[in-house]
Amino acid sequence: MGSSTQQGAANRTLELCAEPFEDVRAAQAMHHLVSAQHGTAGRAYVAALRRNDAAFYAGQFSSVRDAVCAAAGGHPQADNVALLALADALAQFYVFAPGSDWAACLEGAMLMARWALVNATGTDGGDTDVKAIQFVAEWLVRNRLHFESSAEMDRLERWGSVEQYRDRPGFCWWVFSSVLDQALGGANFDRQKTLRRMADEGVLLPGSGRGFTRQKRFGDSRVYCVCVDNAALEAMLERSAGAPPAVAPSQGGGPC
Repeated sequence: MGSSTQQGAANRTLELCAEPFEDVRAAQAMHHLVSAQHGTAGRAYVAALRRNDAAFYAGQFSSVRDAVCAAAGGHPQADNVALLALADALAQFYVFAPGSDWAACLEGAMLMARWALVNATGTDGGDTDVKAIQFVAEWLVRNRLHFESSAEMDRLERWGSVEQYRDRPGFCWWVFSSVLDQALGGANFDRQKTLRRMADEGVLLPGSGRGFTRQKRFGDSRVYCVCVDNAALEAMLERSAGAPPAVAPSQGGGPC
């Protein structure tokens, strides 16, 4: 009975393994916003949903599910991701950007669906190296304060630096090799395989030696670092994710 109950809960639950906020400050801002505004958007959302009949939502969900499943490659959470995408499009249409074009709301929701398919648990498939690189990207953004020049002043341990390019737009991450090794190991990813794939994809700025590290001076010391080109990292993950699902135009138009 317990096993059956747990399995049923798993079928109804979409678990996402990713960071929803860019850094601690963004998470804190959302926390304060929720504390001040909780309970208001939900009521407006539910009231707006009642303007349409059940047949409308059934038709919209069918279209969204077909699009997501076509792009999901058999992902076991495809139906749940489709339901989340439809809810996202409706929230955008009714609450966050009232008066928006319904097709644009669906397009934005499909971008979110693509992200959710990559980060949803429930399947062992996919490219492990890409998952590891996705982890590195999210880990860097989440811990950016450790790479700022003010890290020590904020009583944070220094993990490297962010350096703007002088000859072109963009920046790179100088990541202490020992810190990155620990992060990858803690997430059960293979360091050598991950860095080799990043190098093959042009994400790492090469050093003078054979390895994946370069030396950079921090204060009075020279530290071995992994140097990550941020634009190349984002472009590589964008290519790996593929095109977002496309929803066929609705015959009955958008919501009321």
